[in-house]
Amino acid sequence: MNKFIWGFIIFTLVVSIPSLIDRVKVENKNTTYEVVIPFSDVQALSKVGLSTREILHDLQEANVSSISFKPLTIQDLEERYIIQVIEKGQILQQFSSNQSLLPSEDGLYIELLDPTHPLVRFIPEAIESNYHHSIVVQSIGLGNKNFYFIPFGTKFTKYQPISFDVEDIQLAINHGFSIVPRLDNAFNIQDQEHPLIQQITQFSENMKHMVFMNHEVPGFSENEQEKTDIIQMAEHLSNWDMNVVMIESSYQKGFHDLIQETGNSLVRLHSITLGKGNEDKSSHVYRSARALKERNIQMLYVNIIEKHPLEVFHTSTEAKDSFKDTITFLTNVQSLTHKKTGEAVPLQDLKSSLLLKIFSLIASVGFVGLCVGKLKSRLALPAMFSFGVAAIVGLFFQVSFLIKIVASATAVLAPVYAILSINYPKTMGQVVTTFFKVIGITIVGCWLVVITLYGWEYLVYLDQFKGVKMLSVLPLIIVGLKITGFSWLQTQLKFWHVILVTCIAVVLWFYVGRTGNHGVAIPFELLLRQELENWLGVRPRTKELLGYPIILFAIYLIKQGYENGKYFLILGVVACSSLVSTFTHFHTPLFVSIHRSVLSIFIGIGVGLLTIFVWYLTKQWFYSLNKERTKTWQL
Repeated sequence: MNKFIWGFIIFTLVVSIPSLIDRVKVENKNTTYEVVIPFSDVQALSKVGLSTREILHDLQEANVSSISFKPLTIQDLEERYIIQVIEKGQILQQFSSNQSLLPSEDGLYIELLDPTHPLVRFIPEAIESNYHHSIVVQSIGLGNKNFYFIPFGTKFTKYQPISFDVEDIQLAINHGFSIVPRLDNAFNIQDQEHPLIQQITQFSENMKHMVFMNHEVPGFSENEQEKTDIIQMAEHLSNWDMNVVMIESSYQKGFHDLIQETGNSLVRLHSITLGKGNEDKSSHVYRSARALKERNIQMLYVNIIEKHPLEVFHTSTEAKDSFKDTITFLTNVQSLTHKKTGEAVPLQDLKSSLLLKIFSLIASVGFVGLCVGKLKSRLALPAMFSFGVAAIVGLFFQVSFLIKIVASATAVLAPVYAILSINYPKTMGQVVTTFFKVIGITIVGCWLVVITLYGWEYLVYLDQFKGVKMLSVLPLIIVGLKITGFSWLQTQLKFWHVILVTCIAVVLWFYVGRTGNHGVAIPFELLLRQELENWLGVRPRTKELLGYPIILFAIYLIKQGYENGKYFLILGVVACSSLVSTFTHFHTPLFVSIHRSVLSIFIGIGVGLLTIFVWYLTKQWFYSLNKERTKTWQL
């Protein structure tokens, strides 16, 4: 039975090779990245004396492709001294005899400080549209002053989008930049006459991508059944021939629904804020280069200054230094990545055939059965039946959650199966062979997970493997319980047991805390990681660099007859879990994961063999020092 299952697993891996090649081809076409600078940062530099035209010229020389613009609000127009929000009482103080001309209802009064400014005319159009034409903005003239009155307007009305700065957009286009508009969900997406819709249509030939602000995409509704606005937004994007931009590590409501309507025209963006005085920090450079190399990022959005709280430049010298360091940052990032600057191109579609899905699920269920059989042979068939039912229901009723359960079980049990497959080697050659057997079984688990959760949505991180924390902890616990057994539960509790359990809990807490993108790092570890990455191209994972030598050393101790050597395997399983985890990061190019894993394995072998050699010399030294004592040597 086991041989038949292994035969089918190997057959499935072989037939999946063309699909893996297709994935590599798609990932290898991701050869360009687009650099975007917000125009608000250009304005911040120009406010203290730098020339806007010179800034744009220098940015283009530094291979910046695009400038982003967000709509102006009443608040923004007020900051530019084009208008000012004014209280009704203030108007009455100036024009007490004209009280009858003022509306009786509550609302928002706006004084037009520069009535001829081209942006002023968009205020009534935008506000009326944002309120779905349920109100009419009134124009009031008192003496030589002009006002707008927004019925029932509140302080929140001040933050509604009004218009893009068309003159600034045209200036950026004239300097050869593409425009990246940024929109939120605070305007009427259904109104074709809304100034924002009209302006994007006007400049659509110079706009290839759209970024969404805040926590909702335009058109999102809390009513899950109401998707009219989402569909309308998708139609706009289609008419404009524009890609949707997904901001890395940012959740936006309605995004998945919008992508379903627009298709696969998605670009992944990594946003980085340099901060005044920190523009040339090497950590910014390494972080950005790593995102481009390792996470299928196609767009780098560079904020020169902090926005929350908003930083400002106080002198032209300060602004010049900041801008110079920003240019240096962009140059350094480009030197650390094989990609070229240019227009961001969405990843091509990638789908698994139905036959491969069926094969991968059958093979995964069989693999889970083999793993469970190593733990408790009588549970193998029930486990295969349970996960088999989950696979069938998940596949034919398109319940992705059930498919992920099968993949998660494969991922968690592969390291367990690999470690528990270690027998008793008799020669040093068998020690190395056994080590590669452990790696081989783990890789089979990785491979099955990769082909089970296969598709474009995983490459762009729209969907993902959910069990990263579980994958870190469960194999450690399962292997620990299998090796130690449960007899220790019958031992009389002593104080040192409590201390030991507390220490183990702290270590586990720290270990789990290190898992993920924002894990805790020990002092100097980040520096060591970066040095390894600079030297090797990609950084081997720390858990594997520590875990593989432990596995090899444990196998050697078992070969030497030290029964207690098996306890080292409890720690060593961490390396196998890390190997599987590497390949569950589907948004990392497959070749990068393979490169990282191969480096970890062979460095681990080298360190492991060195550890064995040091152990051998140490043991020989102790033997010669005290022969009688070492006759009963125990680990």
